[in-house]
Amino acid sequence: MKPIWMSAEHVRMMNEKLEAAPQVLEACSWLASDAVIAWRFQDEDTGEVIWWQMLFSRESGVRFALGEPSAPAGVTFASGYWAFVEHAFAKGEKPALEMETLGEAGLIPVTKEAFEAALAVAAIPIERPVRTKGS
Repeated sequence: MKPIWMSAEHVRMMNEKLEAAPQVLEACSWLASDAVIAWRFQDEDTGEVIWWQMLFSRESGVRFALGEPSAPAGVTFASGYWAFVEHAFAKGEKPALEMETLGEAGLIPVTKEAFEAALAVAAIPIERPVRTKGS
């Protein structure tokens, strides 16, 4: 059974794959400092706030986490949750997605190599979240 995208099970499975990923560790070793990129989503139906994090460590590579960062992230992207899901799962031309950027957007190019290596290693088949209200 495939996990729901960015569920606790999905995050656990991705992190297991990242534990044995020398290419991710190598990409992180070149970072000037550890970093956190966060995504803050507000469910348009319930108002619930959902956090995702990508943690970059020069010593241990990349890990994904759920929940609000314990300290401000280097950069945080904020948008509606379902708008982001629609954008992420769109086939062909992606619908426009408005995201607010808080913090240092310059962190994105700095972490690009590690970000892309982590996504390549951690990719697993997933299920799309199902919107039960307001769809």
